[in-house]
Amino acid sequence: MKALPEGLRLVVAGRFGHADQARRSRDLAKGGNVTFIEDPDEATLAGLYRAACVFVRASGAPDPAGGPPAAPEFTCRPAMRALASGACVLASDAGCLPEIASGGSFARVFHDDDELVRGLADVLSRAWPPAGAGDLARARATSVFGLDAFGVRLARFYGDVAARRRGAA
Repeated sequence: MKALPEGLRLVVAGRFGHADQARRSRDLAKGGNVTFIEDPDEATLAGLYRAACVFVRASGAPDPAGGPPAAPEFTCRPAMRALASGACVLASDAGCLPEIASGGSFARVFHDDDELVRGLADVLSRAWPPAGAGDLARARATSVFGLDAFGVRLARFYGDVAARRRGAA
């Protein structure tokens, strides 16, 4: 929220793990164009993904005492859902996010707060994402992370395992 430039709107949707975390987040957001939607239902969440130009995933396991994140969050599902909905992704370099946010003009990975600030400034100035990037994001989600693509990779994996077992026998 500290990185949010004036002129951009931020929607924070999801569950807060601790009441202190929710309070600190709301305190950080004071005076900014930030809306909180706690525990949204699936229809609301789907609508938010579809309406987003850019989905920001600054991932880390929060410290309930207010310290820096101790470890990355290991779920990439929100970033994949954003891509599948046609939103471009601006993601931290934590966990599996670099894999999700690679491969095209529809996604960027940031490594520190300064890169996040620059990425959001590019969104505000319309320097990024380029026109048509949402369609590319949706195509990437389907071709790489969709059920058909996953099924092909899973079948290939099991075929490789079976071949190795036959070779070891």
